[in-house]
Amino acid sequence: MTAYDQLEQNITVAFDLEYSAAEKAFLGDRALMTQARFCQQCGQCRTDCPYGVEIPALMRSHMYAVQYANLDMARSTLACLETGSGLAHCASCGACKAVCRNDVNIGANISRLVSSRQLLAV
Repeated sequence: MTAYDQLEQNITVAFDLEYSAAEKAFLGDRALMTQARFCQQCGQCRTDCPYGVEIPALMRSHMYAVQYANLDMARSTLACLETGSGLAHCASCGACKAVCRNDVNIGANISRLVSSRQLLAV
């Protein structure tokens, strides 16, 4: 959600929400979720980075910037990162070795963020 109207719409349908058996199966299908190729914020990739970069936050920033076209949220997320755990290391590294256990291409997403640094003003 990137706008108040979206939040309001989602909240109105969330009361007394019951899932059908088919909907439960769909939402529980791990293979389907990995095909979506989005970061599920599990954090298992953190240990792959020798610089201690906060990869899940970078993946959220990528989602905001690229998938939602919400540069303000991307900037805000990046701005909240502690010094040394953000894109600065990624820009100088250039060879991301982080592996997502859910098949997200972390290196490609970070490359997009690095190339957008000027646009994101970070």
